[in-house]
Amino acid sequence: MTRPRRPSGLASAAFIIGALVVAYGCQGSGRPEGHPASANGSAKGGKCPTGMAVGFFGPVTGDDATAVGIDQQNAVALAIDQFNTAHRSCKVAQLTFDTRSDPASAANLAQSAGADPHLVAIVGPAVTAEVEQAEPIFNTDRIPTITASATAPALAA
Repeated sequence: MTRPRRPSGLASAAFIIGALVVAYGCQGSGRPEGHPASANGSAKGGKCPTGMAVGFFGPVTGDDATAVGIDQQNAVALAIDQFNTAHRSCKVAQLTFDTRSDPASAANLAQSAGADPHLVAIVGPAVTAEVEQAEPIFNTDRIPTITASATAPALAA
C-alpha cells in the first residue's frame, strides 16, 4: 500500500499564508490608506480586497536557482493556484522577485516590493544574506514574510 503524497512544507506554508493574507486583508493590515489590504482600502464591508498579490522573493536565476529558488517559486505558484481554485471570488496573484542570491539585488528588489500597493505578503527571502538586507525594508513597509530556507539562528531573534 502506498501512501498519498503530502504537500511540501513550503507549499503548505504558502497556502496557509495565502489564506491568512485574505483574512488579514479583509480586516486591515496596517499598511497605508488606500492599500488593498488596509482597513480603508477595498476591504470595506468584509469583501475580498481586489488586486492582492503574494510575492516570491528568491533566486530563480543564478547559482542558487536550482538548489533553492525554482522549487520554492513553484511551491508558491501551486499554493496560490490551489487557493484561487478554492476561493474563486477572491483571487490572489503571484509576483516574483528574482534576487539571483545577490544581497545588493535583494535590497533593491525589497524597495520595489514595498512600493507595490497590491503586495500583501512575501514567501522568502530564500537565502540568509538576502534576509539580512531585505527584512528591515519589509518591516518598515509592514509586509509579512515567511522563509523556508534562510537558516541563520540570528534570524529567529
